[in-house]
This record gives sequence, structure tokens and C-alpha cells, in this order.
Amino acid sequence: LMTAARGLYDSEIRATDEQIRSVFRDYPRLRESFLVFTADHGEEFREHQSTTHGHNLFNTTVRVPLFLRPPGGGRPDTLRAVTSLVDVAPTLVTVAGGRLPSNWAGRVLYRDGAALPPPPDRAVMAELDRNPQSALLKAWIGPRWKLIQDLKSRQSRLYDLAADPDERNDLARREPAQVERELAALKRCIADLPASPPMDPARVKAMT
Repeated sequence: LMTAARGLYDSEIRATDEQIRSVFRDYPRLRESFLVFTADHGEEFREHQSTTHGHNLFNTTVRVPLFLRPPGGGRPDTLRAVTSLVDVAPTLVTVAGGRLPSNWAGRVLYRDGAALPPPPDRAVMAELDRNPQSALLKAWIGPRWKLIQDLKSRQSRLYDLAADPDERNDLARREPAQVERELAALKRCIADLPASPPMDPARVKAMT
């Protein structure tokens, strides 16, 4: 069953590739624009005993493609440091010549014709909070260590991504000091997040 599901998924990827190719063919001036291609989530095929997405914060679902294409294409390059979807907006604003709000958390990945790699020790947060009945998870993802914290059970998982990129070996019990370091960094990140802007009640009513 999973083999068939993977085959269908791969066929969707190929269909998407074909659609992107046709867009460039039909609108050749797109090659003169700065383009970003990414995704909102990956998919899981029983790697961690679940399918689809929205059930956990393993890399099978939180690691996504992120391609930046400057006008004309340029020389291909790869950023090896940890990046995040929060980097997309500040990168596009900077490329367009705009001014970044001071409270934005993302980093600029491209400026003045060159890629800007984030610091090699950068870590980013991911979270899963779909509804009150589902899991409430936060993750702190760095270049080596990854912590997944279940906020309901207060249980932690710790993975050494350098040695265990598939996240098979939970080291939380073996490395309690590392768990505390990663958890402290996650808490600092949450504490430093700016407050959400107030929502207009009339707008909320209109959306519902």
C-alpha cells in the first residue's frame, strides 16, 4: 500500500514539475523576476508510524524545498545552514528594495546578487497546534540537535541529526543535559517572539 502511495505522490511531483515548466514556457518574462519556490509541509509514509502530515514534527513533514531564483538564473548555490519559511518574506522585501519591520524574525537569504547563508549554528522553531484534540508540539531544530517537546505530556524527544538524520534514536533519556540546553533555547525563542497584533473584531466576524 505504501509503495502505491509513494508512486502516486511521485507522480504528483512530476506533474507539478511539468506545470512549472509550462508556466515558464507560456510566460517567458518570468525569467526576469526573482522567484521563490517552496512548500508548506512534507508527507509521511509510515516512517514514524503515521501517514500524510499534521501529526508530528519529524523532518519528513517539516523539511520542505526552498529554491530562490534570481533574474536570469545565476550560478546554482546551496545554503547548508538551517533556514526557515520565516526567511521568505524578509528576503523578498529586501530584494524589492523595501524596509524590514524591526520585529520580523526571519533572515535575509539573498541580497545584491549573492546568497547570504545564515550563521552555521542557527536553530529555528516549528510547532504543531491544529486543534484542542490534537497534539500540541514544539520543536527546536539546529544544525545537529533537534528537540521535540510535547506540551501536553511534558515529554521530550531528542535527536542527533548528524548521526541520525531519519530521527530513529531518541536520546532524551541518555542526554538529559542536552535536553535541558535545547529546551532552554526553545523557551528563550518563545519569550523573544513579538506579541501578536490586535485583531479587529469586525474583521474576525467577517472571516467567520
